[in-house]
Amino acid sequence: MSIWDKLRWSKRLNLPSETKLNTPASATANQLASQLRRLSTPAVAVFLAFVVAELSILYIRDQFLPTSAPPSTPVQARQATTRPRSSYNIITQRNIFDSDGVIPDALSVSEQQELLDGPAVPTTLPINLVGTIVHINPLRSVATVEIKSAGNKVLPYFVGEEIESLATITKIERKKVTFRNRQTGRLEYSEIKDEFAVKFGAAPKKAASEGIEQQGNQVTVERKVVEDALKDLPNILQQASAVPNFIPGSGGQIDGFRLVQIQDGSIFSQLGLKQGDVINEVNGEVIDSITKAMATFKDLKTSNKITVQVNRGGTPTELTFYVR
Repeated sequence: MSIWDKLRWSKRLNLPSETKLNTPASATANQLASQLRRLSTPAVAVFLAFVVAELSILYIRDQFLPTSAPPSTPVQARQATTRPRSSYNIITQRNIFDSDGVIPDALSVSEQQELLDGPAVPTTLPINLVGTIVHINPLRSVATVEIKSAGNKVLPYFVGEEIESLATITKIERKKVTFRNRQTGRLEYSEIKDEFAVKFGAAPKKAASEGIEQQGNQVTVERKVVEDALKDLPNILQQASAVPNFIPGSGGQIDGFRLVQIQDGSIFSQLGLKQGDVINEVNGEVIDSITKAMATFKDLKTSNKITVQVNRGGTPTELTFYVR
């Protein structure tokens, strides 16, 4: 009888488990089954515990998630702290702006006004006085100024006018112009020094005289002489002095400019002009203002012929200049 037949008969006869199988093979099978039962119980318990844990996490996880945004933490504004005045004493004690340790008192309002209205001081602005024409009426006096910061432009100005937004003219005197610096508010001045006039009163170079040919009241001038003179216009204007010539009984009307001083050897004397001449017209234009007088110098750049009407000792005289 095989082992399987014995097992079937043992079940039918309800034999005890210990007596069901008495063969060596059945003993081995029973022993193996017993070991499997002992090992399967802990394994099943661990597996079930793992499953329960995972299910628990899945169930309660949503309950731990926040349902709203976390409250914002208010930012407290920093309050400005006011330090006592004594905390700044170290600055005054060190006195970084004055090595002798003496701090001057602040200027009072009256002292500040006195500084602004005090005597004029030499200017440091790029302004150079070329010449002045002093009128009996101060408002009609003219100052010819060279502006170095504007390409060495030479322009006439009256009292109250601004010089390229640098200064405002307040007074015009002989060889001196006073103005108020628009940046500092102080009175400043520019003047023509005597040594400056003497320096430029020297006889012109030989080349200039060689480029000028005079025959009576007709003068021929080489264009290079004219161009060189215009390049050095501020110095050329120092070689002669002119004042307005007023028409008697006209209430201050001007009919020209009188040459009151001409330096010997200057370009003006070489052109045939003489001291005392009154220049009335240039190319038919009446010279009754400094503006028109300055315009004649600009015309020299392009003109080939210039006609000048002068009154010489009460006699009208015409001078003709040819530029070649």
